[in-house]
This record gives sequence, structure tokens and C-alpha cells, in this order.
Amino acid sequence: MNFPRRFAIRGCLDVLFLGCLCAPVSAAAGRDQTRGARVQVRGDRDAYVLSRGHGSMVGDVYLEDIEALRNEWPGDFLWVRRAGREFVIRDARTIEGGQRLFEPMRALEPEQQALGGRQERLESEDNALDQQEEQIEAELEALDRNEDDDEDENVRPVAVSSARPALEKRKREIGEKLRFLESRERELDAAESALDRRSDALEEKAEAALWRLIDQALKKGLGRPVD
Repeated sequence: MNFPRRFAIRGCLDVLFLGCLCAPVSAAAGRDQTRGARVQVRGDRDAYVLSRGHGSMVGDVYLEDIEALRNEWPGDFLWVRRAGREFVIRDARTIEGGQRLFEPMRALEPEQQALGGRQERLESEDNALDQQEEQIEAELEALDRNEDDDEDENVRPVAVSSARPALEKRKREIGEKLRFLESRERELDAAESALDRRSDALEEKAEAALWRLIDQALKKGLGRPVD
């Protein structure tokens, strides 16, 4: 079973994935885990949920478990599993400091959204051209059937003979547009990969700093142990 590497939540269930979501468990099961076993984490792997306002930054935790934690501790909190033990930190300065660490990642969101919009428009244009191409092919097939029906006649109907060149020209033009869109798609894919690498590097840096912040908070006794 694969566990999510990371994802951020806005609102309740409006999820922006920065990693992959694992196989879901029921919300009821997540609530049952707020006592005892609590949160499902792979082995003794360290994990955290930093919840502030309407957003959460998360590492290696199920979506339903996050909701269970938010239900158990309304308001801002930092839940951590460190070295096999669970703690909840309510210190406002620690939570605010942890959130600030991820601001460089959030700064990429306008660029990510703009790129996503360009990709959606490209896909919409590609689908429209595909439909036009299919329609032309259907019309060409209809011409073929008409020509077969008239194969015993010495003179091909003028309407049929004049329609084919126009349809074939339109098909070639659409093919050229589709090839151009393919090149644009490759460019956008490359831009997306570069943006992902930037985001991953910022994520790795922010998460390393967050664990240092967590360790400092636990050392100061700011973490409440969870039974």
C-alpha cells in the first residue's frame, strides 16, 4: 500500500496534491483512529500535520486522518510523529514559523495555475481539432460510398468530384495545426517538469527546516504527548 508523500488542503476536502494520494480509508475509520492507533503512518516513519486556519501542510498522512485530527483539535495545531511517538504542539509561534517555511512553495501557485490554464486551453483546442478531423473523415467516407454507388456511370457527379479536394485540403490544414499543438504540448510538459523540480527543491528545504523547528519545540517541552 502506497502512502502519500505530501499534499496541502484548502478548506475541508479541496485538495491540491503535491504528491500522490494513497488508497483511501473511510472517514469513519479515520475518526476511530483519533484514539489509540490514531494516524496510519508507514512503520515508524516520521510524519506531521501542520494545520493553521483553513489550510494544512502534511507529510505522510492519510487525508481522512487529517480530518480526524482537525476534528479532535479545533483551531491551529502541529501534530507530529517523531521517533515512533506522537505529539501535538499548540504554540502559536511554532505553528506560524512552520507555515512561513512553506511560503516559497505557495509563491509558485500563480505560476502553476497559469501553466495549468494554458494546458487546459491547449487540450480543449486539440479536442476540437480532433472532432473536426473525424467529421472530415466521415464526409470523405461518405463520398467514397457515393462514388461506389455511381461506379457504373461514365461521368462522376460534379458535386462529388469538387467536394473531395476541399475536404482533403481542410484535413491537411487540421493535421498541420495538430502537429503544431503537439510541439506546444511538449514545451508545456517541459515547463511543468521544470516547475515541479523547483517545487520539489523548495519542499525538501522547507521540510528539513520544519523538522528542526519541531525538534526545538519538543526540546522546550512545547509538545503534548498523545496516548
